[in-house]
Amino acid sequence: MSPHFSRLLFSVVLAPTLLFAIESSAQTKYVVRGSASCRACTLELRRELTIGGDHGPAALGGVADVFTLPDGGYAVTDCGAPETDAIFSKTWSFVRSVGRAGRGPGEFRYALFARPRGGGLIVFDPAARRAVVFDEQFAPRRTIALPGELMGAPVVLGDAHIALNSIVRTQERIGLLVHIVDTSGRIVRSIAPSAGCIRFDVPGETYYRSLAETPRGSFWVA
Repeated sequence: MSPHFSRLLFSVVLAPTLLFAIESSAQTKYVVRGSASCRACTLELRRELTIGGDHGPAALGGVADVFTLPDGGYAVTDCGAPETDAIFSKTWSFVRSVGRAGRGPGEFRYALFARPRGGGLIVFDPAARRAVVFDEQFAPRRTIALPGELMGAPVVLGDAHIALNSIVRTQERIGLLVHIVDTSGRIVRSIAPSAGCIRFDVPGETYYRSLAETPRGSFWVA
């Protein structure tokens, strides 16, 4: 993904049979019509691995987020222990906890989302409105102030920018929920709804858009 976001690709799903994909450079809109072609398809579920346990430091209460780390291990955020992240090895054994309760460096009020960044980890804390970057040894190196109220899972882009759902309560950004921020938390770009799209800023209501990264460093907005 280039610094100028010239090839940023968005998708807004407005109905089950109507898909809009918008490329930011030309604002070209492609409409794909039709129904699913495989009505007899099924999903088969099978157990691949189990991480965590019932007792001790590896015990998990309510898993909020699981992400694969660059070394093949796993980072797990746990609603039952919201001040820390659990790190598991690629052989699924418990390695350590990252973070602790508090408001200082490397401390959290609610460590809800974890993502790999370089050889380390970035953990998002919506309650404190910030993200903490950890190095390869899981030592805190940087704190990023988030621009507003974080909603939904963020996406760490290939150029070190972050795409996130966030309510930024300023007049010029009312109704714009998707923002791209840099490593200091400064908003680089806010994404406007497409023409004719509902603005998700109804008073008293909470909406957010799902984000998903692509292999080429852009991301989808649904």
